[in-house]
Amino acid sequence: MFFLERLLAEIDSAGITKNKLLTDLGLSKNSFVAWDNRGTVPSGETLDKLANYFDVTTDYLLGRTDDPTPPNGGKASPELSRDAVESELITHFDKLYPEELKSALEFAEFLIYRRDKKPPKAP
Repeated sequence: MFFLERLLAEIDSAGITKNKLLTDLGLSKNSFVAWDNRGTVPSGETLDKLANYFDVTTDYLLGRTDDPTPPNGGKASPELSRDAVESELITHFDKLYPEELKSALEFAEFLIYRRDKKPPKAP
């Protein structure tokens, strides 16, 4: 059971308790019971919260890779100016078909939703 083993190792490495993790992320006190006794894996949203909390990848937590390092070594990509990003987006949008434009809009809305639902990352 890679997930629970990896999660417990991250908790131990961070020097925190299970309860602190659950409280910090706003997760149910029964989460560990489900993951341990039932052998389940958390939902994508919860898995993403856990990966961000420990600054590892979801693939690492799931045992798909032994490398916990997020892309770019965990460092944010260099910032682009808003004008540069908008120009790049317009260039790409101009090449899309109407049904693809609709998908792009839905994806942008999803990113905003996901961002607003995530708790702030600890410094």
